[in-house]
Amino acid sequence: GQSCTNFQIGPLKWGCSAKSRFLANMSHEIRTPMNAVVGMSEMLDQDALSDDQQRMTRTIRESGNSLLRIIDEVLDTSKIEAGTLMLEEVPSRPLSVVSGALEILRLSAKEGGVNLYLDWDTNLPEWVVLDPGRLRQIILNIVGNEIKFTAPVASERVATVRLSVRREGEDQFCIRVIDSGIGMGPETLSHIFEPFSQSEDGSTRRFGGTGLGLTISKKLAEMMGGDISCKSTFSVGTEMSIMLPLNPADEKSTLPDFSGQRVLAFLGTEPERFRILLQDYINSLNGEFTACDSYEELFSEIRAANGGSVVLWSIASESEERKFLTGLMAINTSIRGVRLASGEALNEPGMRLIEVASPPTLPEDVWLAIQKLCEDEVDQVQATAEQDLNETLKKLQLLVVEDNMINQQVIVEQLKRFSIDVDVASDGQQGFDMWKEGKHTIVLTDCHMPVVDGFELTSMIREAEAARDIGRTTIIAVTANAMQGESERCIAAGMDDFLSKPVRLDELEQIIIKWTKEDRASP
Repeated sequence: GQSCTNFQIGPLKWGCSAKSRFLANMSHEIRTPMNAVVGMSEMLDQDALSDDQQRMTRTIRESGNSLLRIIDEVLDTSKIEAGTLMLEEVPSRPLSVVSGALEILRLSAKEGGVNLYLDWDTNLPEWVVLDPGRLRQIILNIVGNEIKFTAPVASERVATVRLSVRREGEDQFCIRVIDSGIGMGPETLSHIFEPFSQSEDGSTRRFGGTGLGLTISKKLAEMMGGDISCKSTFSVGTEMSIMLPLNPADEKSTLPDFSGQRVLAFLGTEPERFRILLQDYINSLNGEFTACDSYEELFSEIRAANGGSVVLWSIASESEERKFLTGLMAINTSIRGVRLASGEALNEPGMRLIEVASPPTLPEDVWLAIQKLCEDEVDQVQATAEQDLNETLKKLQLLVVEDNMINQQVIVEQLKRFSIDVDVASDGQQGFDMWKEGKHTIVLTDCHMPVVDGFELTSMIREAEAARDIGRTTIIAVTANAMQGESERCIAAGMDDFLSKPVRLDELEQIIIKWTKEDRASP
């Protein structure tokens, strides 16, 4: 393994092993209260709040997430030094990974006045073998960095950060991130990937961050068999290139098929390159895309198609858009439309309308809108199945085993959002005594607790199940220990799944639904 530099705090000099334990404990202790900060602010954001209140809760949540990213960067640096950072190689959809990362970054881009774009090469295979979590981390680090250093020039010129993902030969693909930000001179550029290096003196204080993001990203790319390079011109902008191996995976396609579907578009306010990209997307999915230069041309195409098309438009002026809609509805009152807009939502009677934010960061957003409009009404069988599942969730009786009083409140409030009844135990022994009552099908347990911890609780439950010859209870770990290998340790101890604190609402909902479906599907 790699050598680990000793480090010193006061009179204490710690080696690699002690440093790793210290950082792991620090991460656990910080993640525990952060579970309440992120969890409660997320729930508040779903309530009927004023604009100012929503802004404040968003700020709390984003600040909490920023702190968690700092912790993760410090931990990753420690693991890289010690040679203990491991990668996974699984079939993944790079488009989903990149889109998911950009979805997280949309708000910071919007608040900084930065237009965020994605150009995607449709010649790339849909499925590739890679580490999706680490690719997502690289994108968040690099794109987040470029948004941060582009926002200050937003008032001087159009500020943009553009991702271009292209196939490079047979065995590589490249993610280029190009900004119109402050740029860097040759001296700064020469040490940009060194730890604690940023593009100007004092920039850590001015722009925030640990100064470790680019260092970690380059190491991760190298571990994945690729590399990251950078070129930049001061006051002009920066281009980061992430080169990665292309190992296609043989998996079932999840892409929509637009065979026989025609998309008619008037994109008056969108850049030409977006029109070209969108046309490439639709055509690659077997659809037919026609861009029109005027309302009259679009209306003529709609009449010729006899109402069988999806209409896509982007119009800046509200009065012009109203005029456009009047003409559109005069032709066909049951138009299927996709509106690219940044203003107020429209509600046109009789029109099946889906709105996508403009500028459209992700062409996939437009895909999904078109796909939804092309699909038939939700099948009654599927609707009934979803209703049955919701009724099942309401009948669930969950047991939460958690010693931290605040985190008890957080997860109980989260589960109430899904109308799930919850019992709470403060340690593993109390949890085991409550489980013996026989009414709980799912147990959510912290791993590290006094008296009896989550691992021992799991062992006690599994032994009791075997002795009584009863069905298996689903046990899900909910822990602030985010160190690598913790999920494997939980599974090896007899648990069924793993959630890392802070627990987010969508993750909690997905894991409960997953194991509810598993229980219903088992004989």
